Amino acid sequence: WPLLPRREPRREAAFTLEDKGDLFAKKYKLIQEDGCKIHNLVEENRKLFRADPSLDSWKIYVEFIDDIVVEGFFQAILHDLDFFLMNTERQLKPAPFFQAQMFLMPPEIVFKPPLERESGDGFYDLVEEMLCGSFRMSAQMERVAAHLGIANYQVFSQEPNWDNEKMPVRNDMDNMLGLAEVRQEIMNRVADVTNKVLEFRSSLETYSYL
Repeated sequence: WPLLPRREPRREAAFTLEDKGDLFAKKYKLIQEDGCKIHNLVEENRKLFRADPSLDSWKIYVEFIDDIVVEGFFQAILHDLDFFLMNTERQLKPAPFFQAQMFLMPPEIVFKPPLERESGDGFYDLVEEMLCGSFRMSAQMERVAAHLGIANYQVFSQEPNWDNEKMPVRNDMDNMLGLAEVRQEIMNRVADVTNKVLEFRSSLETYSYL
């Protein structure tokens, strides 16, 4: 299941923005619990093999597991992004996924949530926050390969500077090829539809005297 499903299985049921906090919390909790299980299994294997964590052979083993976990998070995030794409595809004419309300509050027409980008807490920001929440799934589990000195799977590379010292980690999961492009396409669609609604509101100004 995607991280952010519709409220009901019916196609016409729109996603409620207010639900996102609980959905994220539940999903993160499951990931944290599964992460602990993986770490416990790795530690059991280390004891069974009587492996020395400082040996290269053990480091290669846990880095192999790391790669599997990275791929798992990549696929999980991509699944969420594909879900957003599917539900915002105009040609497929999907049922409304999000809902914004328009109110007449003389002398203005306002939206809930706000559609203006400069509002700071508007529709665009809410969607962006949800996408960030999907990417943060990868931050809910500590690295199996602890010797890499990287906290979690959302940030998983460190680049040496000219003095061969490690620079601050880069948020590679956010910049991963294949994820960043889809994320940008979703936000472009959000910007496009909000601009069209704001243009429609502007067209109603000719009736303001009424």
